[in-house]
Amino acid sequence: MRNEWFEGYILHVKDFSETSLIAEVFSKELGKVSLIAKGAKKPKSKFFGALQTSNKVRVCLSGRSDLKTLIEVELITSLSSAVLAGSAYSYLYINELIANIIPKDTHAEDIYHAYDKLMRESQETKLDEYSLRAFEMGLLELLGYGIHFAPDEVATNKQSYHYQFAKGFVIMDDNEGFSYDEMVALEEGKLHLVSKAKLKELTKEAISHCIEGKEIHSRRIFKKLKS
Repeated sequence: MRNEWFEGYILHVKDFSETSLIAEVFSKELGKVSLIAKGAKKPKSKFFGALQTSNKVRVCLSGRSDLKTLIEVELITSLSSAVLAGSAYSYLYINELIANIIPKDTHAEDIYHAYDKLMRESQETKLDEYSLRAFEMGLLELLGYGIHFAPDEVATNKQSYHYQFAKGFVIMDDNEGFSYDEMVALEEGKLHLVSKAKLKELTKEAISHCIEGKEIHSRRIFKKLKS
């Protein structure tokens, strides 16, 4: 690769040296790619301030190794403080999820478009929990792990539907799972009619299998903040 331009989002940034950074970018053309931005931490650097997580950028890269070299960067959009207010850890979680779920150098255009759509919409409407759950479910569908909700039989008041990975939903003798009405709402995409807590456990269970046991650190951070 020699001085080629790509558009994408900054998923993660970490220190490389006293003056340089390593960033992980998610692009339509390359998928997930790592780059080194030499001197990016210097106030007079042409990269200074552009490499922030969730920023949409155009980058010019070079190099043949797994770690590309950043030549130029142009900021397209960044999340405002108003958009981030109360949702910062949701964006942190989404970026970490994408970073964990997509192998490096794997093309994932459909997932990129879904991510790009979510980020563009969140510029106008606050990223709430239902939007986040909808994104997770769409992501699972694109990965071939879609959750299908159509109930085979009606659970009684003393029964409910519980999700089991690779098996789907099963009826159990309790009322702690999804009710029949909630199952219908899920099938129709009406997530706002379903308990937030149940939705979160559902996607967490399915996604944990997709990332093969990798820990999502932002979950742990958020849990500590709430405790």
